[in-house]
Amino acid sequence: MNEYYISYGSGGRMVVYYCPFCGGRTPKSRRGSFFAHVSHEEEARIRHLFVGIRTVTDVLARYGPPDEELDAGSSVRYPERKGAPPRGEVFRHLVYKSLSPVADVFFKVGTSDSVQGTWIAKHVGDKGA
Repeated sequence: MNEYYISYGSGGRMVVYYCPFCGGRTPKSRRGSFFAHVSHEEEARIRHLFVGIRTVTDVLARYGPPDEELDAGSSVRYPERKGAPPRGEVFRHLVYKSLSPVADVFFKVGTSDSVQGTWIAKHVGDKGA
């Protein structure tokens, strides 16, 4: 992708835009050539798909069974706070590939089957090759 990073901690990373040795600019990222473009209009349409959806039951009633279900689709780590120890949470994802021509729509399932909607631009391969 012509992207360069400095890794730190447990999984953290910073994007490098300039060479730390010579100060030269790094090559332009090719990320845009690998994924579909999601216009502002399509993003607004996708956001509207999430309106009124609060639980897994809502998702299934409106959109039917997902194209994919990822048991450990994502996770988040919460730091220690006010004396409470750090904790982590793993989220199941319900993935719908046909709700948008340019994005895969995800419903991230949390505790008590509550859901949060998100989307990721579809992978289209390397159009720049």
